Amino acid sequence: MLCYLAVLAALIWEWAGGTAPFLAPPLERGPGFGHKRLSVAPLVAAIVVLFLCELALVAFSAHADGTALRTLGFPLEIIEDRGVPITGRREAVSIAMFAVVLLQAFALFRLYRVLTCVGRKADVTTVAIGAGAMILASLLAPALSSADMYAYAGDAILGTAAYNPPAHPFHGEYTVISAWWRHHMEATPYGPLWLAYDRTLLSLAPTLLAKIELTRILGAVWFAVILACASRRVSPATLAVLALNPALLSQFVANGHNDIVAIALIMLGLTVAESMPAVQVALGIAAALVKLPFVLVALVALSGSLRTRLVAAAMLVAGTIAASYLFGGHAYVDALMQHVNDRQNAYGWPHKLVAVAAFLAIGAALLRQAWSRTAAFTFAGLGAVIFPWYAAWGLPYALASRSLAGFLIALPIAGFLFETVLDTRLALAATIFVLCILSIRALSIERAKAATRHSTSPAKS
Repeated sequence: MLCYLAVLAALIWEWAGGTAPFLAPPLERGPGFGHKRLSVAPLVAAIVVLFLCELALVAFSAHADGTALRTLGFPLEIIEDRGVPITGRREAVSIAMFAVVLLQAFALFRLYRVLTCVGRKADVTTVAIGAGAMILASLLAPALSSADMYAYAGDAILGTAAYNPPAHPFHGEYTVISAWWRHHMEATPYGPLWLAYDRTLLSLAPTLLAKIELTRILGAVWFAVILACASRRVSPATLAVLALNPALLSQFVANGHNDIVAIALIMLGLTVAESMPAVQVALGIAAALVKLPFVLVALVALSGSLRTRLVAAAMLVAGTIAASYLFGGHAYVDALMQHVNDRQNAYGWPHKLVAVAAFLAIGAALLRQAWSRTAAFTFAGLGAVIFPWYAAWGLPYALASRSLAGFLIALPIAGFLFETVLDTRLALAATIFVLCILSIRALSIERAKAATRHSTSPAKS
């Protein structure tokens, strides 16, 4: 619940008039602040090293908590989040991870500032080498912070039967999947397009470990698609922060979450919006058939006149409903209802407020009434549960609202605050406290400015 309070605090901070220096280039300050100090390579190296530290902390925590799991034969260890109490070791790992993500955000911030410095251009080779090293590290990561890729392997075996999985466990090396879910898998909440994609591609991999690695490779491919789409709309500095973003690579390559497929499809829709609006609607429907909440995310990417956007939105929603029922049937609807009913009211009123804020941001964006710098993080509230990779759901909104740089810089911290397998209570409390102080300061500054304007305005006779 605290993570939703942190999002609400960020919205209040923006409403109070708070600003962040993410988009301002640094100024030259004398001869000591020259280009030698503004080198790209050390910053890229620091981001890579910090990412390796993050993966090492995940591996250490998974190994420390996974004694029982190792006896079952999981090819990659997972951080246990099934009711195991937070131990002193877990608290230490959580504090270390918080320090790492803070440093990651600072390094991304400095990199962005360096690359937006007057007269500087992005060092494409350095950034590409750094991004390649991080992708390779993600593909070789020895542990996971989520069991989702094991679920994808199970879904690939079951196909559409994943909406109503059989009561008996899997056989052979796949018995570990059943063991994780306490005998047999839960009904999958994923859309019919994802199941078809998952079953078709993972059937090419002969073993469980091969299926996991193939999922990671596909995640890297979709990440490349996102980079290609963004390259046409953002500055080289923002593109570098995207390519080297540890939160995106950790969640969508190392952990292979399928949300990246839907995000990439919506980003493709943004790219073709001007020339092929019908294709954009089709891509939005495809994203929703991966995960249903993305039908709402796709609305912010629609372009054209107000009438065109409203018609496209109606087609997008209607097409999603029709295609979901046509290809998923009653079984898909029942699985979705089970997923929601099992988790509703899990996080109380803060979750509902964040969801309302997300709906308002989507409506304002669709009508082109207003854009927000912080609303991208409310999109995590569209899910029924808290997960760190949901923080990235706002990426298309951030791109459309031209606030992508700030979003990407803050994303490592946001992802950590939404983490479910580490102890984030201290970090969340500190974040909420800081945002509240900043909000009070922003309000006081605005009142002082208003008073100054009033005192200096000419008196009316």
